[in-house]
Amino acid sequence: MKLLVLDSSGLVASVALIEDDQLIAEYTTGNKLTHSQTLLPMLDEVIKRTSFEIEDIDAVAVAKGPGSFTGLRIGAATAKGLGLALDKPIIPVPTVDGLAYQLFGTSMIICPMMDARRKQVYTGFYRFEGSEMKVLKEQCAQSVEDTLIQLREYNEPVVFLGDGVPVYKEEILEKMGDLAIFAPAHANRQRAAAVGTLAQVYFAQGIYESADEFVPEYLRKSQAEREREERLHGQSSITAREWHVRKALPEDLPMIGDKLEGPAVDFSHGDVNAHQPIPGSLETFVKHYCVDGTYQAYTEYRGKGAIREYLAEKLAEYSGAPVDPKTEIILTPGTQGALFLAMGSLVGRGDKVAIVEPDYFDNRKLVEFFEGEMVPIHMNWKDAAPHTSGIDLKELEEAVQDGYEAYVFFVVQMKGVRYFTPKQTDSQRICRCSCRSSGNRGSGDRKGLFCNGGFHCNCGRSSGSTYQSTAL
Repeated sequence: MKLLVLDSSGLVASVALIEDDQLIAEYTTGNKLTHSQTLLPMLDEVIKRTSFEIEDIDAVAVAKGPGSFTGLRIGAATAKGLGLALDKPIIPVPTVDGLAYQLFGTSMIICPMMDARRKQVYTGFYRFEGSEMKVLKEQCAQSVEDTLIQLREYNEPVVFLGDGVPVYKEEILEKMGDLAIFAPAHANRQRAAAVGTLAQVYFAQGIYESADEFVPEYLRKSQAEREREERLHGQSSITAREWHVRKALPEDLPMIGDKLEGPAVDFSHGDVNAHQPIPGSLETFVKHYCVDGTYQAYTEYRGKGAIREYLAEKLAEYSGAPVDPKTEIILTPGTQGALFLAMGSLVGRGDKVAIVEPDYFDNRKLVEFFEGEMVPIHMNWKDAAPHTSGIDLKELEEAVQDGYEAYVFFVVQMKGVRYFTPKQTDSQRICRCSCRSSGNRGSGDRKGLFCNGGFHCNCGRSSGSTYQSTAL
């Protein structure tokens, strides 16, 4: 039997080719790139490196869930597409079962843990009896506390594995003590080889379905879906707008002044008709919509070249650093578009992101969207003496020493208004701090640019921190 196997249910992406009892090839990576970027190139590479003809496969095996909602959808879409194109069946394998199968042959209880956020995990309990894996508890979503209470009742050693283990390791050790055993690196994350091997067992038992029938198994609904259902059935007293406001505000953020009566208001930007167009804007558009004698509905994706060249010249003059208009400038229709692009290129699931408090409303929302972990960096502003306001640099240094991976630094300046502008000495200190945290020394070509301070750092960062600012 020839199997093509996919697993994109968690942080790890994995592709395998299996023929009968032989693993032909396996490509597994956990480099924090999105699965939409990695899965198909990995599949293509595996096919190229082997004599495997994809048309000759008998079935497509895929981890069906639970796991990351986005990751499952990518894996399911890829499996369904291949199954439909090749007219092959899909063998859906429960993600947690596939994780447990990596510890084939152990007599101890196996407990995979996938981080489901909010102190919950996707988990199940398993044990091997000879070559057969017995399911003691079917995969489910439940709290870490309940999981550990249930395991304690067995009063025997338990092997833990999965991306939830590092998150809750202290709790596991506290509750399980010497009964807790942690799987080593080669067996503690998803692998397509294990999914494929278990899929062969299921196929022999007649457990498979058509590509058209296959759907992923999420085990629980997304937060947005749950909140919507609660509102529709009258189980929630808050509106969608109020919920987003509450989610965006940390519990420990100090309240200044008396509480205002009335419904919560979301002050972040949205698609609203808040302002009239400036006088003459429509006439200007109509006059210039024909550019150089050619009708142009859309510009280049980066924005009009002439504008980028003009900006590059001005920025280079201002900063003293060369700016390439073709590769280093992107024009967006608004600030949020620029912030979204910058965050999307820097932040992945689990990345620690230092967020200034207080700061622009949507910074926090963008970090949450990209599933980053927020590290608050407080700003001295209310009672600061003259010329002493600004972010707590000592707090920033401690944050990066504790495992900071990306620092998103936003400076908002408007005519007549200055929210925060770091002094050049502070800018230099911030840059040096981040460079030290990422282990970089010396100089190189890459530059971190603070447009407001006119300072750039030739630190030669090859990884870690990236600085980006927008000057308007």
